[in-house]
Amino acid sequence: MGGFTNSEDEVIVDFRPGAKFPRLPAGKLILVTNPVDPVQLEIMHQLLEGGCQVRAAVTFCEPAEWLDELFDRFHRNGSFRRQSFVYGRPGYQLNWRHLVRGCHGIVHQTVVPTRFDTIEQLWRQVINTTAGLLEAAEREENMESFVHTASYKNAAPIHTEKDLEVTAKSWHVPVLWAGARTPGIPAVVRASCLYRAEQTVWSWTEEANPKFRVNTIAPSNVIGHHLAPDYMEPYWNDWLHDMYRCRGIAIDYVEDAGVLQRHWYIDVEDVGRLHVAALFDHTIKRQRLFAWGCLRDRNDAIQILRAHMVERIKRRGGTMYDQEKAEEAAAVHYPDIVGDTIGYGQTYTDTTNVMDIFERWKGFRGWKAFETSVPECIARYEQILAEKAQKGAQGHLSYTNGRDTHDINELLPFDTGIFVKLEPPPALKFTDKDGGW
Repeated sequence: MGGFTNSEDEVIVDFRPGAKFPRLPAGKLILVTNPVDPVQLEIMHQLLEGGCQVRAAVTFCEPAEWLDELFDRFHRNGSFRRQSFVYGRPGYQLNWRHLVRGCHGIVHQTVVPTRFDTIEQLWRQVINTTAGLLEAAEREENMESFVHTASYKNAAPIHTEKDLEVTAKSWHVPVLWAGARTPGIPAVVRASCLYRAEQTVWSWTEEANPKFRVNTIAPSNVIGHHLAPDYMEPYWNDWLHDMYRCRGIAIDYVEDAGVLQRHWYIDVEDVGRLHVAALFDHTIKRQRLFAWGCLRDRNDAIQILRAHMVERIKRRGGTMYDQEKAEEAAAVHYPDIVGDTIGYGQTYTDTTNVMDIFERWKGFRGWKAFETSVPECIARYEQILAEKAQKGAQGHLSYTNGRDTHDINELLPFDTGIFVKLEPPPALKFTDKDGGW
């Protein structure tokens, strides 16, 4: 039996044969903020399956009752609880004190308000909220660890002309410049707020020297199984879903798409596992972990989509199946994306510390393979579409992907020949002078 041991007699993680999740310290209470985010959902899922208790902090204005249904088994036995609070109002420090009471750990992801007067005011609110949560954690006698979900944009540009090594000391300051110059673009404003939040975590930690462990984890492009497609926008890895149902066309408006993306892909299970490890592994202390995953481009996904289509044709064709014709049809259906290669300079980072963590917490050194994650995503898409098509047969049913609303008949699997043309919003264009976005 392998595992990580906190002391001579306490086993924190036990790699039992056939066990899907490691055994965590029973009954530990973990506060999770922004729990409706897909990454946070996966973290809560792993914590609950591992035997921990979870307190999900949601704002009063956020309809999140569906979380009780999603985690029904744990909600019924008392392991999962939602707790509402008022975000950003005077006295929010008291809200945090109330939320962290009795907690042994915190997984925090910044919530960026959508309404603000000036970017400086918004930054101040994010800074105060982050520092307030840390101060409340310091007052809680049971607190052992604080894990902050950060953004890879905090450390490096998406596009770089030359190869760039990213380290724990890397900070991409132009993210702030872009937020100050273009306060009307939500994605840019959000990126600047995430920068301010992580900056606050480390500056506060250095000054306060808290008794609990502090770590940040910055995932790259996250793909993989979505736990709650019935309750929220299901396709958070939009580029892959759009390729699946739009004949592989590269959609330029997808954030970080094409030559402007960093080409690192990590499965959500690995992101969740790193967060859980950072919570309970006492050797992980004050580390800035970059969870980047596998280096691929979108044509690698195209090859998987083609193989999937060929397999579907084979299943339906029976004795009439023609391998050569099936491959030709798949190549036409999912053409190569011209120019979508790993060009320009490449950003990279030393993942030795992450691999060391995986060896203890997964039993092997390595990421979940891109070639495993993408087929799982495709299977999930088809399951969702089949369920929606079945409901649609009983009456009119529409579906929204966050940008467009369509009749369900437009979203049937590819072999119906029906596809949706998506009109892109105005593209974001920044020069190298603006920070290389």
